[in-house]
Amino acid sequence: NCQWHLLEPRSIACELNETQALAPATNYSITVRQGIRAQDGAQLKGAYHWAFTIERPVIKEYSFYTWRSPGTPVVRLVFNQPVTQDSVQAQLHFAYEAVVATPDPYASVHTNELGRQVAAGRVWLVAPAKELPIGTHASLSVTPGLRSYAGPLLGVERRTIVEFDTFPNFRFLGVRCSVGKKTVLLTTNVTEAQ
Repeated sequence: NCQWHLLEPRSIACELNETQALAPATNYSITVRQGIRAQDGAQLKGAYHWAFTIERPVIKEYSFYTWRSPGTPVVRLVFNQPVTQDSVQAQLHFAYEAVVATPDPYASVHTNELGRQVAAGRVWLVAPAKELPIGTHASLSVTPGLRSYAGPLLGVERRTIVEFDTFPNFRFLGVRCSVGKKTVLLTTNVTEAQ
């Protein structure tokens, strides 16, 4: 159901209305049958087939939302299209730890194929299911399989989203005093408990 437009004597364009827009995460194919004639009389000698895929789900940006504890970051993820909570929890990992995903407070609710209301949104808050070791280097990674509500194709993204260090054990180092332009650091000689 295209609205065909002539762009120039050798090019035409198919314009879909809003209700027929191409869905993300979907494969499409187009066939132009042989015999179509151009304005100059040239005729297509054979059928022309073309297949393409509309954008799959990917993570577009991240930010550290908060820290619940020295080893429990909460990372805010923004996706290019609404994705399911179960696929976010299955395909993201903090240094080999599972994640718990909660939708952005303004996330929309979608109805799945079974007619149940499920959370699906473009913005998710993810945290490790259990606290990461403190004072260590860690990362948040994504593996293929993110599921979109916009189309049937799964995401293929495999990458490290962010690397970071968890907070170290707390140590009191001293007190910094400033008077005018002069700064003094008063330290303690207390050693860490073994």
